[in-house]
Amino acid sequence: MAEFDLLILAEYARVDASGLLTVVGGGFDRVQVPSLPAQQPASVAVRVLLDETERSVPLQVTARAPDSRYVINLLGSGERPEGARPHEGKVGVTLVVSTMLPLSVTGVYEILVRLADLPERRLSFVVEMTELPGA
Repeated sequence: MAEFDLLILAEYARVDASGLLTVVGGGFDRVQVPSLPAQQPASVAVRVLLDETERSVPLQVTARAPDSRYVINLLGSGERPEGARPHEGKVGVTLVVSTMLPLSVTGVYEILVRLADLPERRLSFVVEMTELPGA
């Protein structure tokens, strides 16, 4: 059965053809903006471990604004790379889902990640207004 190995929220992430993950601005949990509405680049990097017999695993990433003004659902799947060889009985598959999130209000924004039938995992960040100097 597939399992989570890595899950991180970043400003930018990508996976190259060999499966190497590059993450920039990873692990953020706070975004400060001078005004709203605004936008925030967001990438969810996921590394899953597949059993030797598994070929793919479905992935769903849901982004939710604190005021429920929007919910964004992104669907994908992790495919076992051609020629992948198991390590300790598992095959690692790295995926990145990227989008530009609209920031409509201050508060906590949620990113929910579901992998196959596993319990949902939650990432989040808070949006705050930048304080003006001398205010």
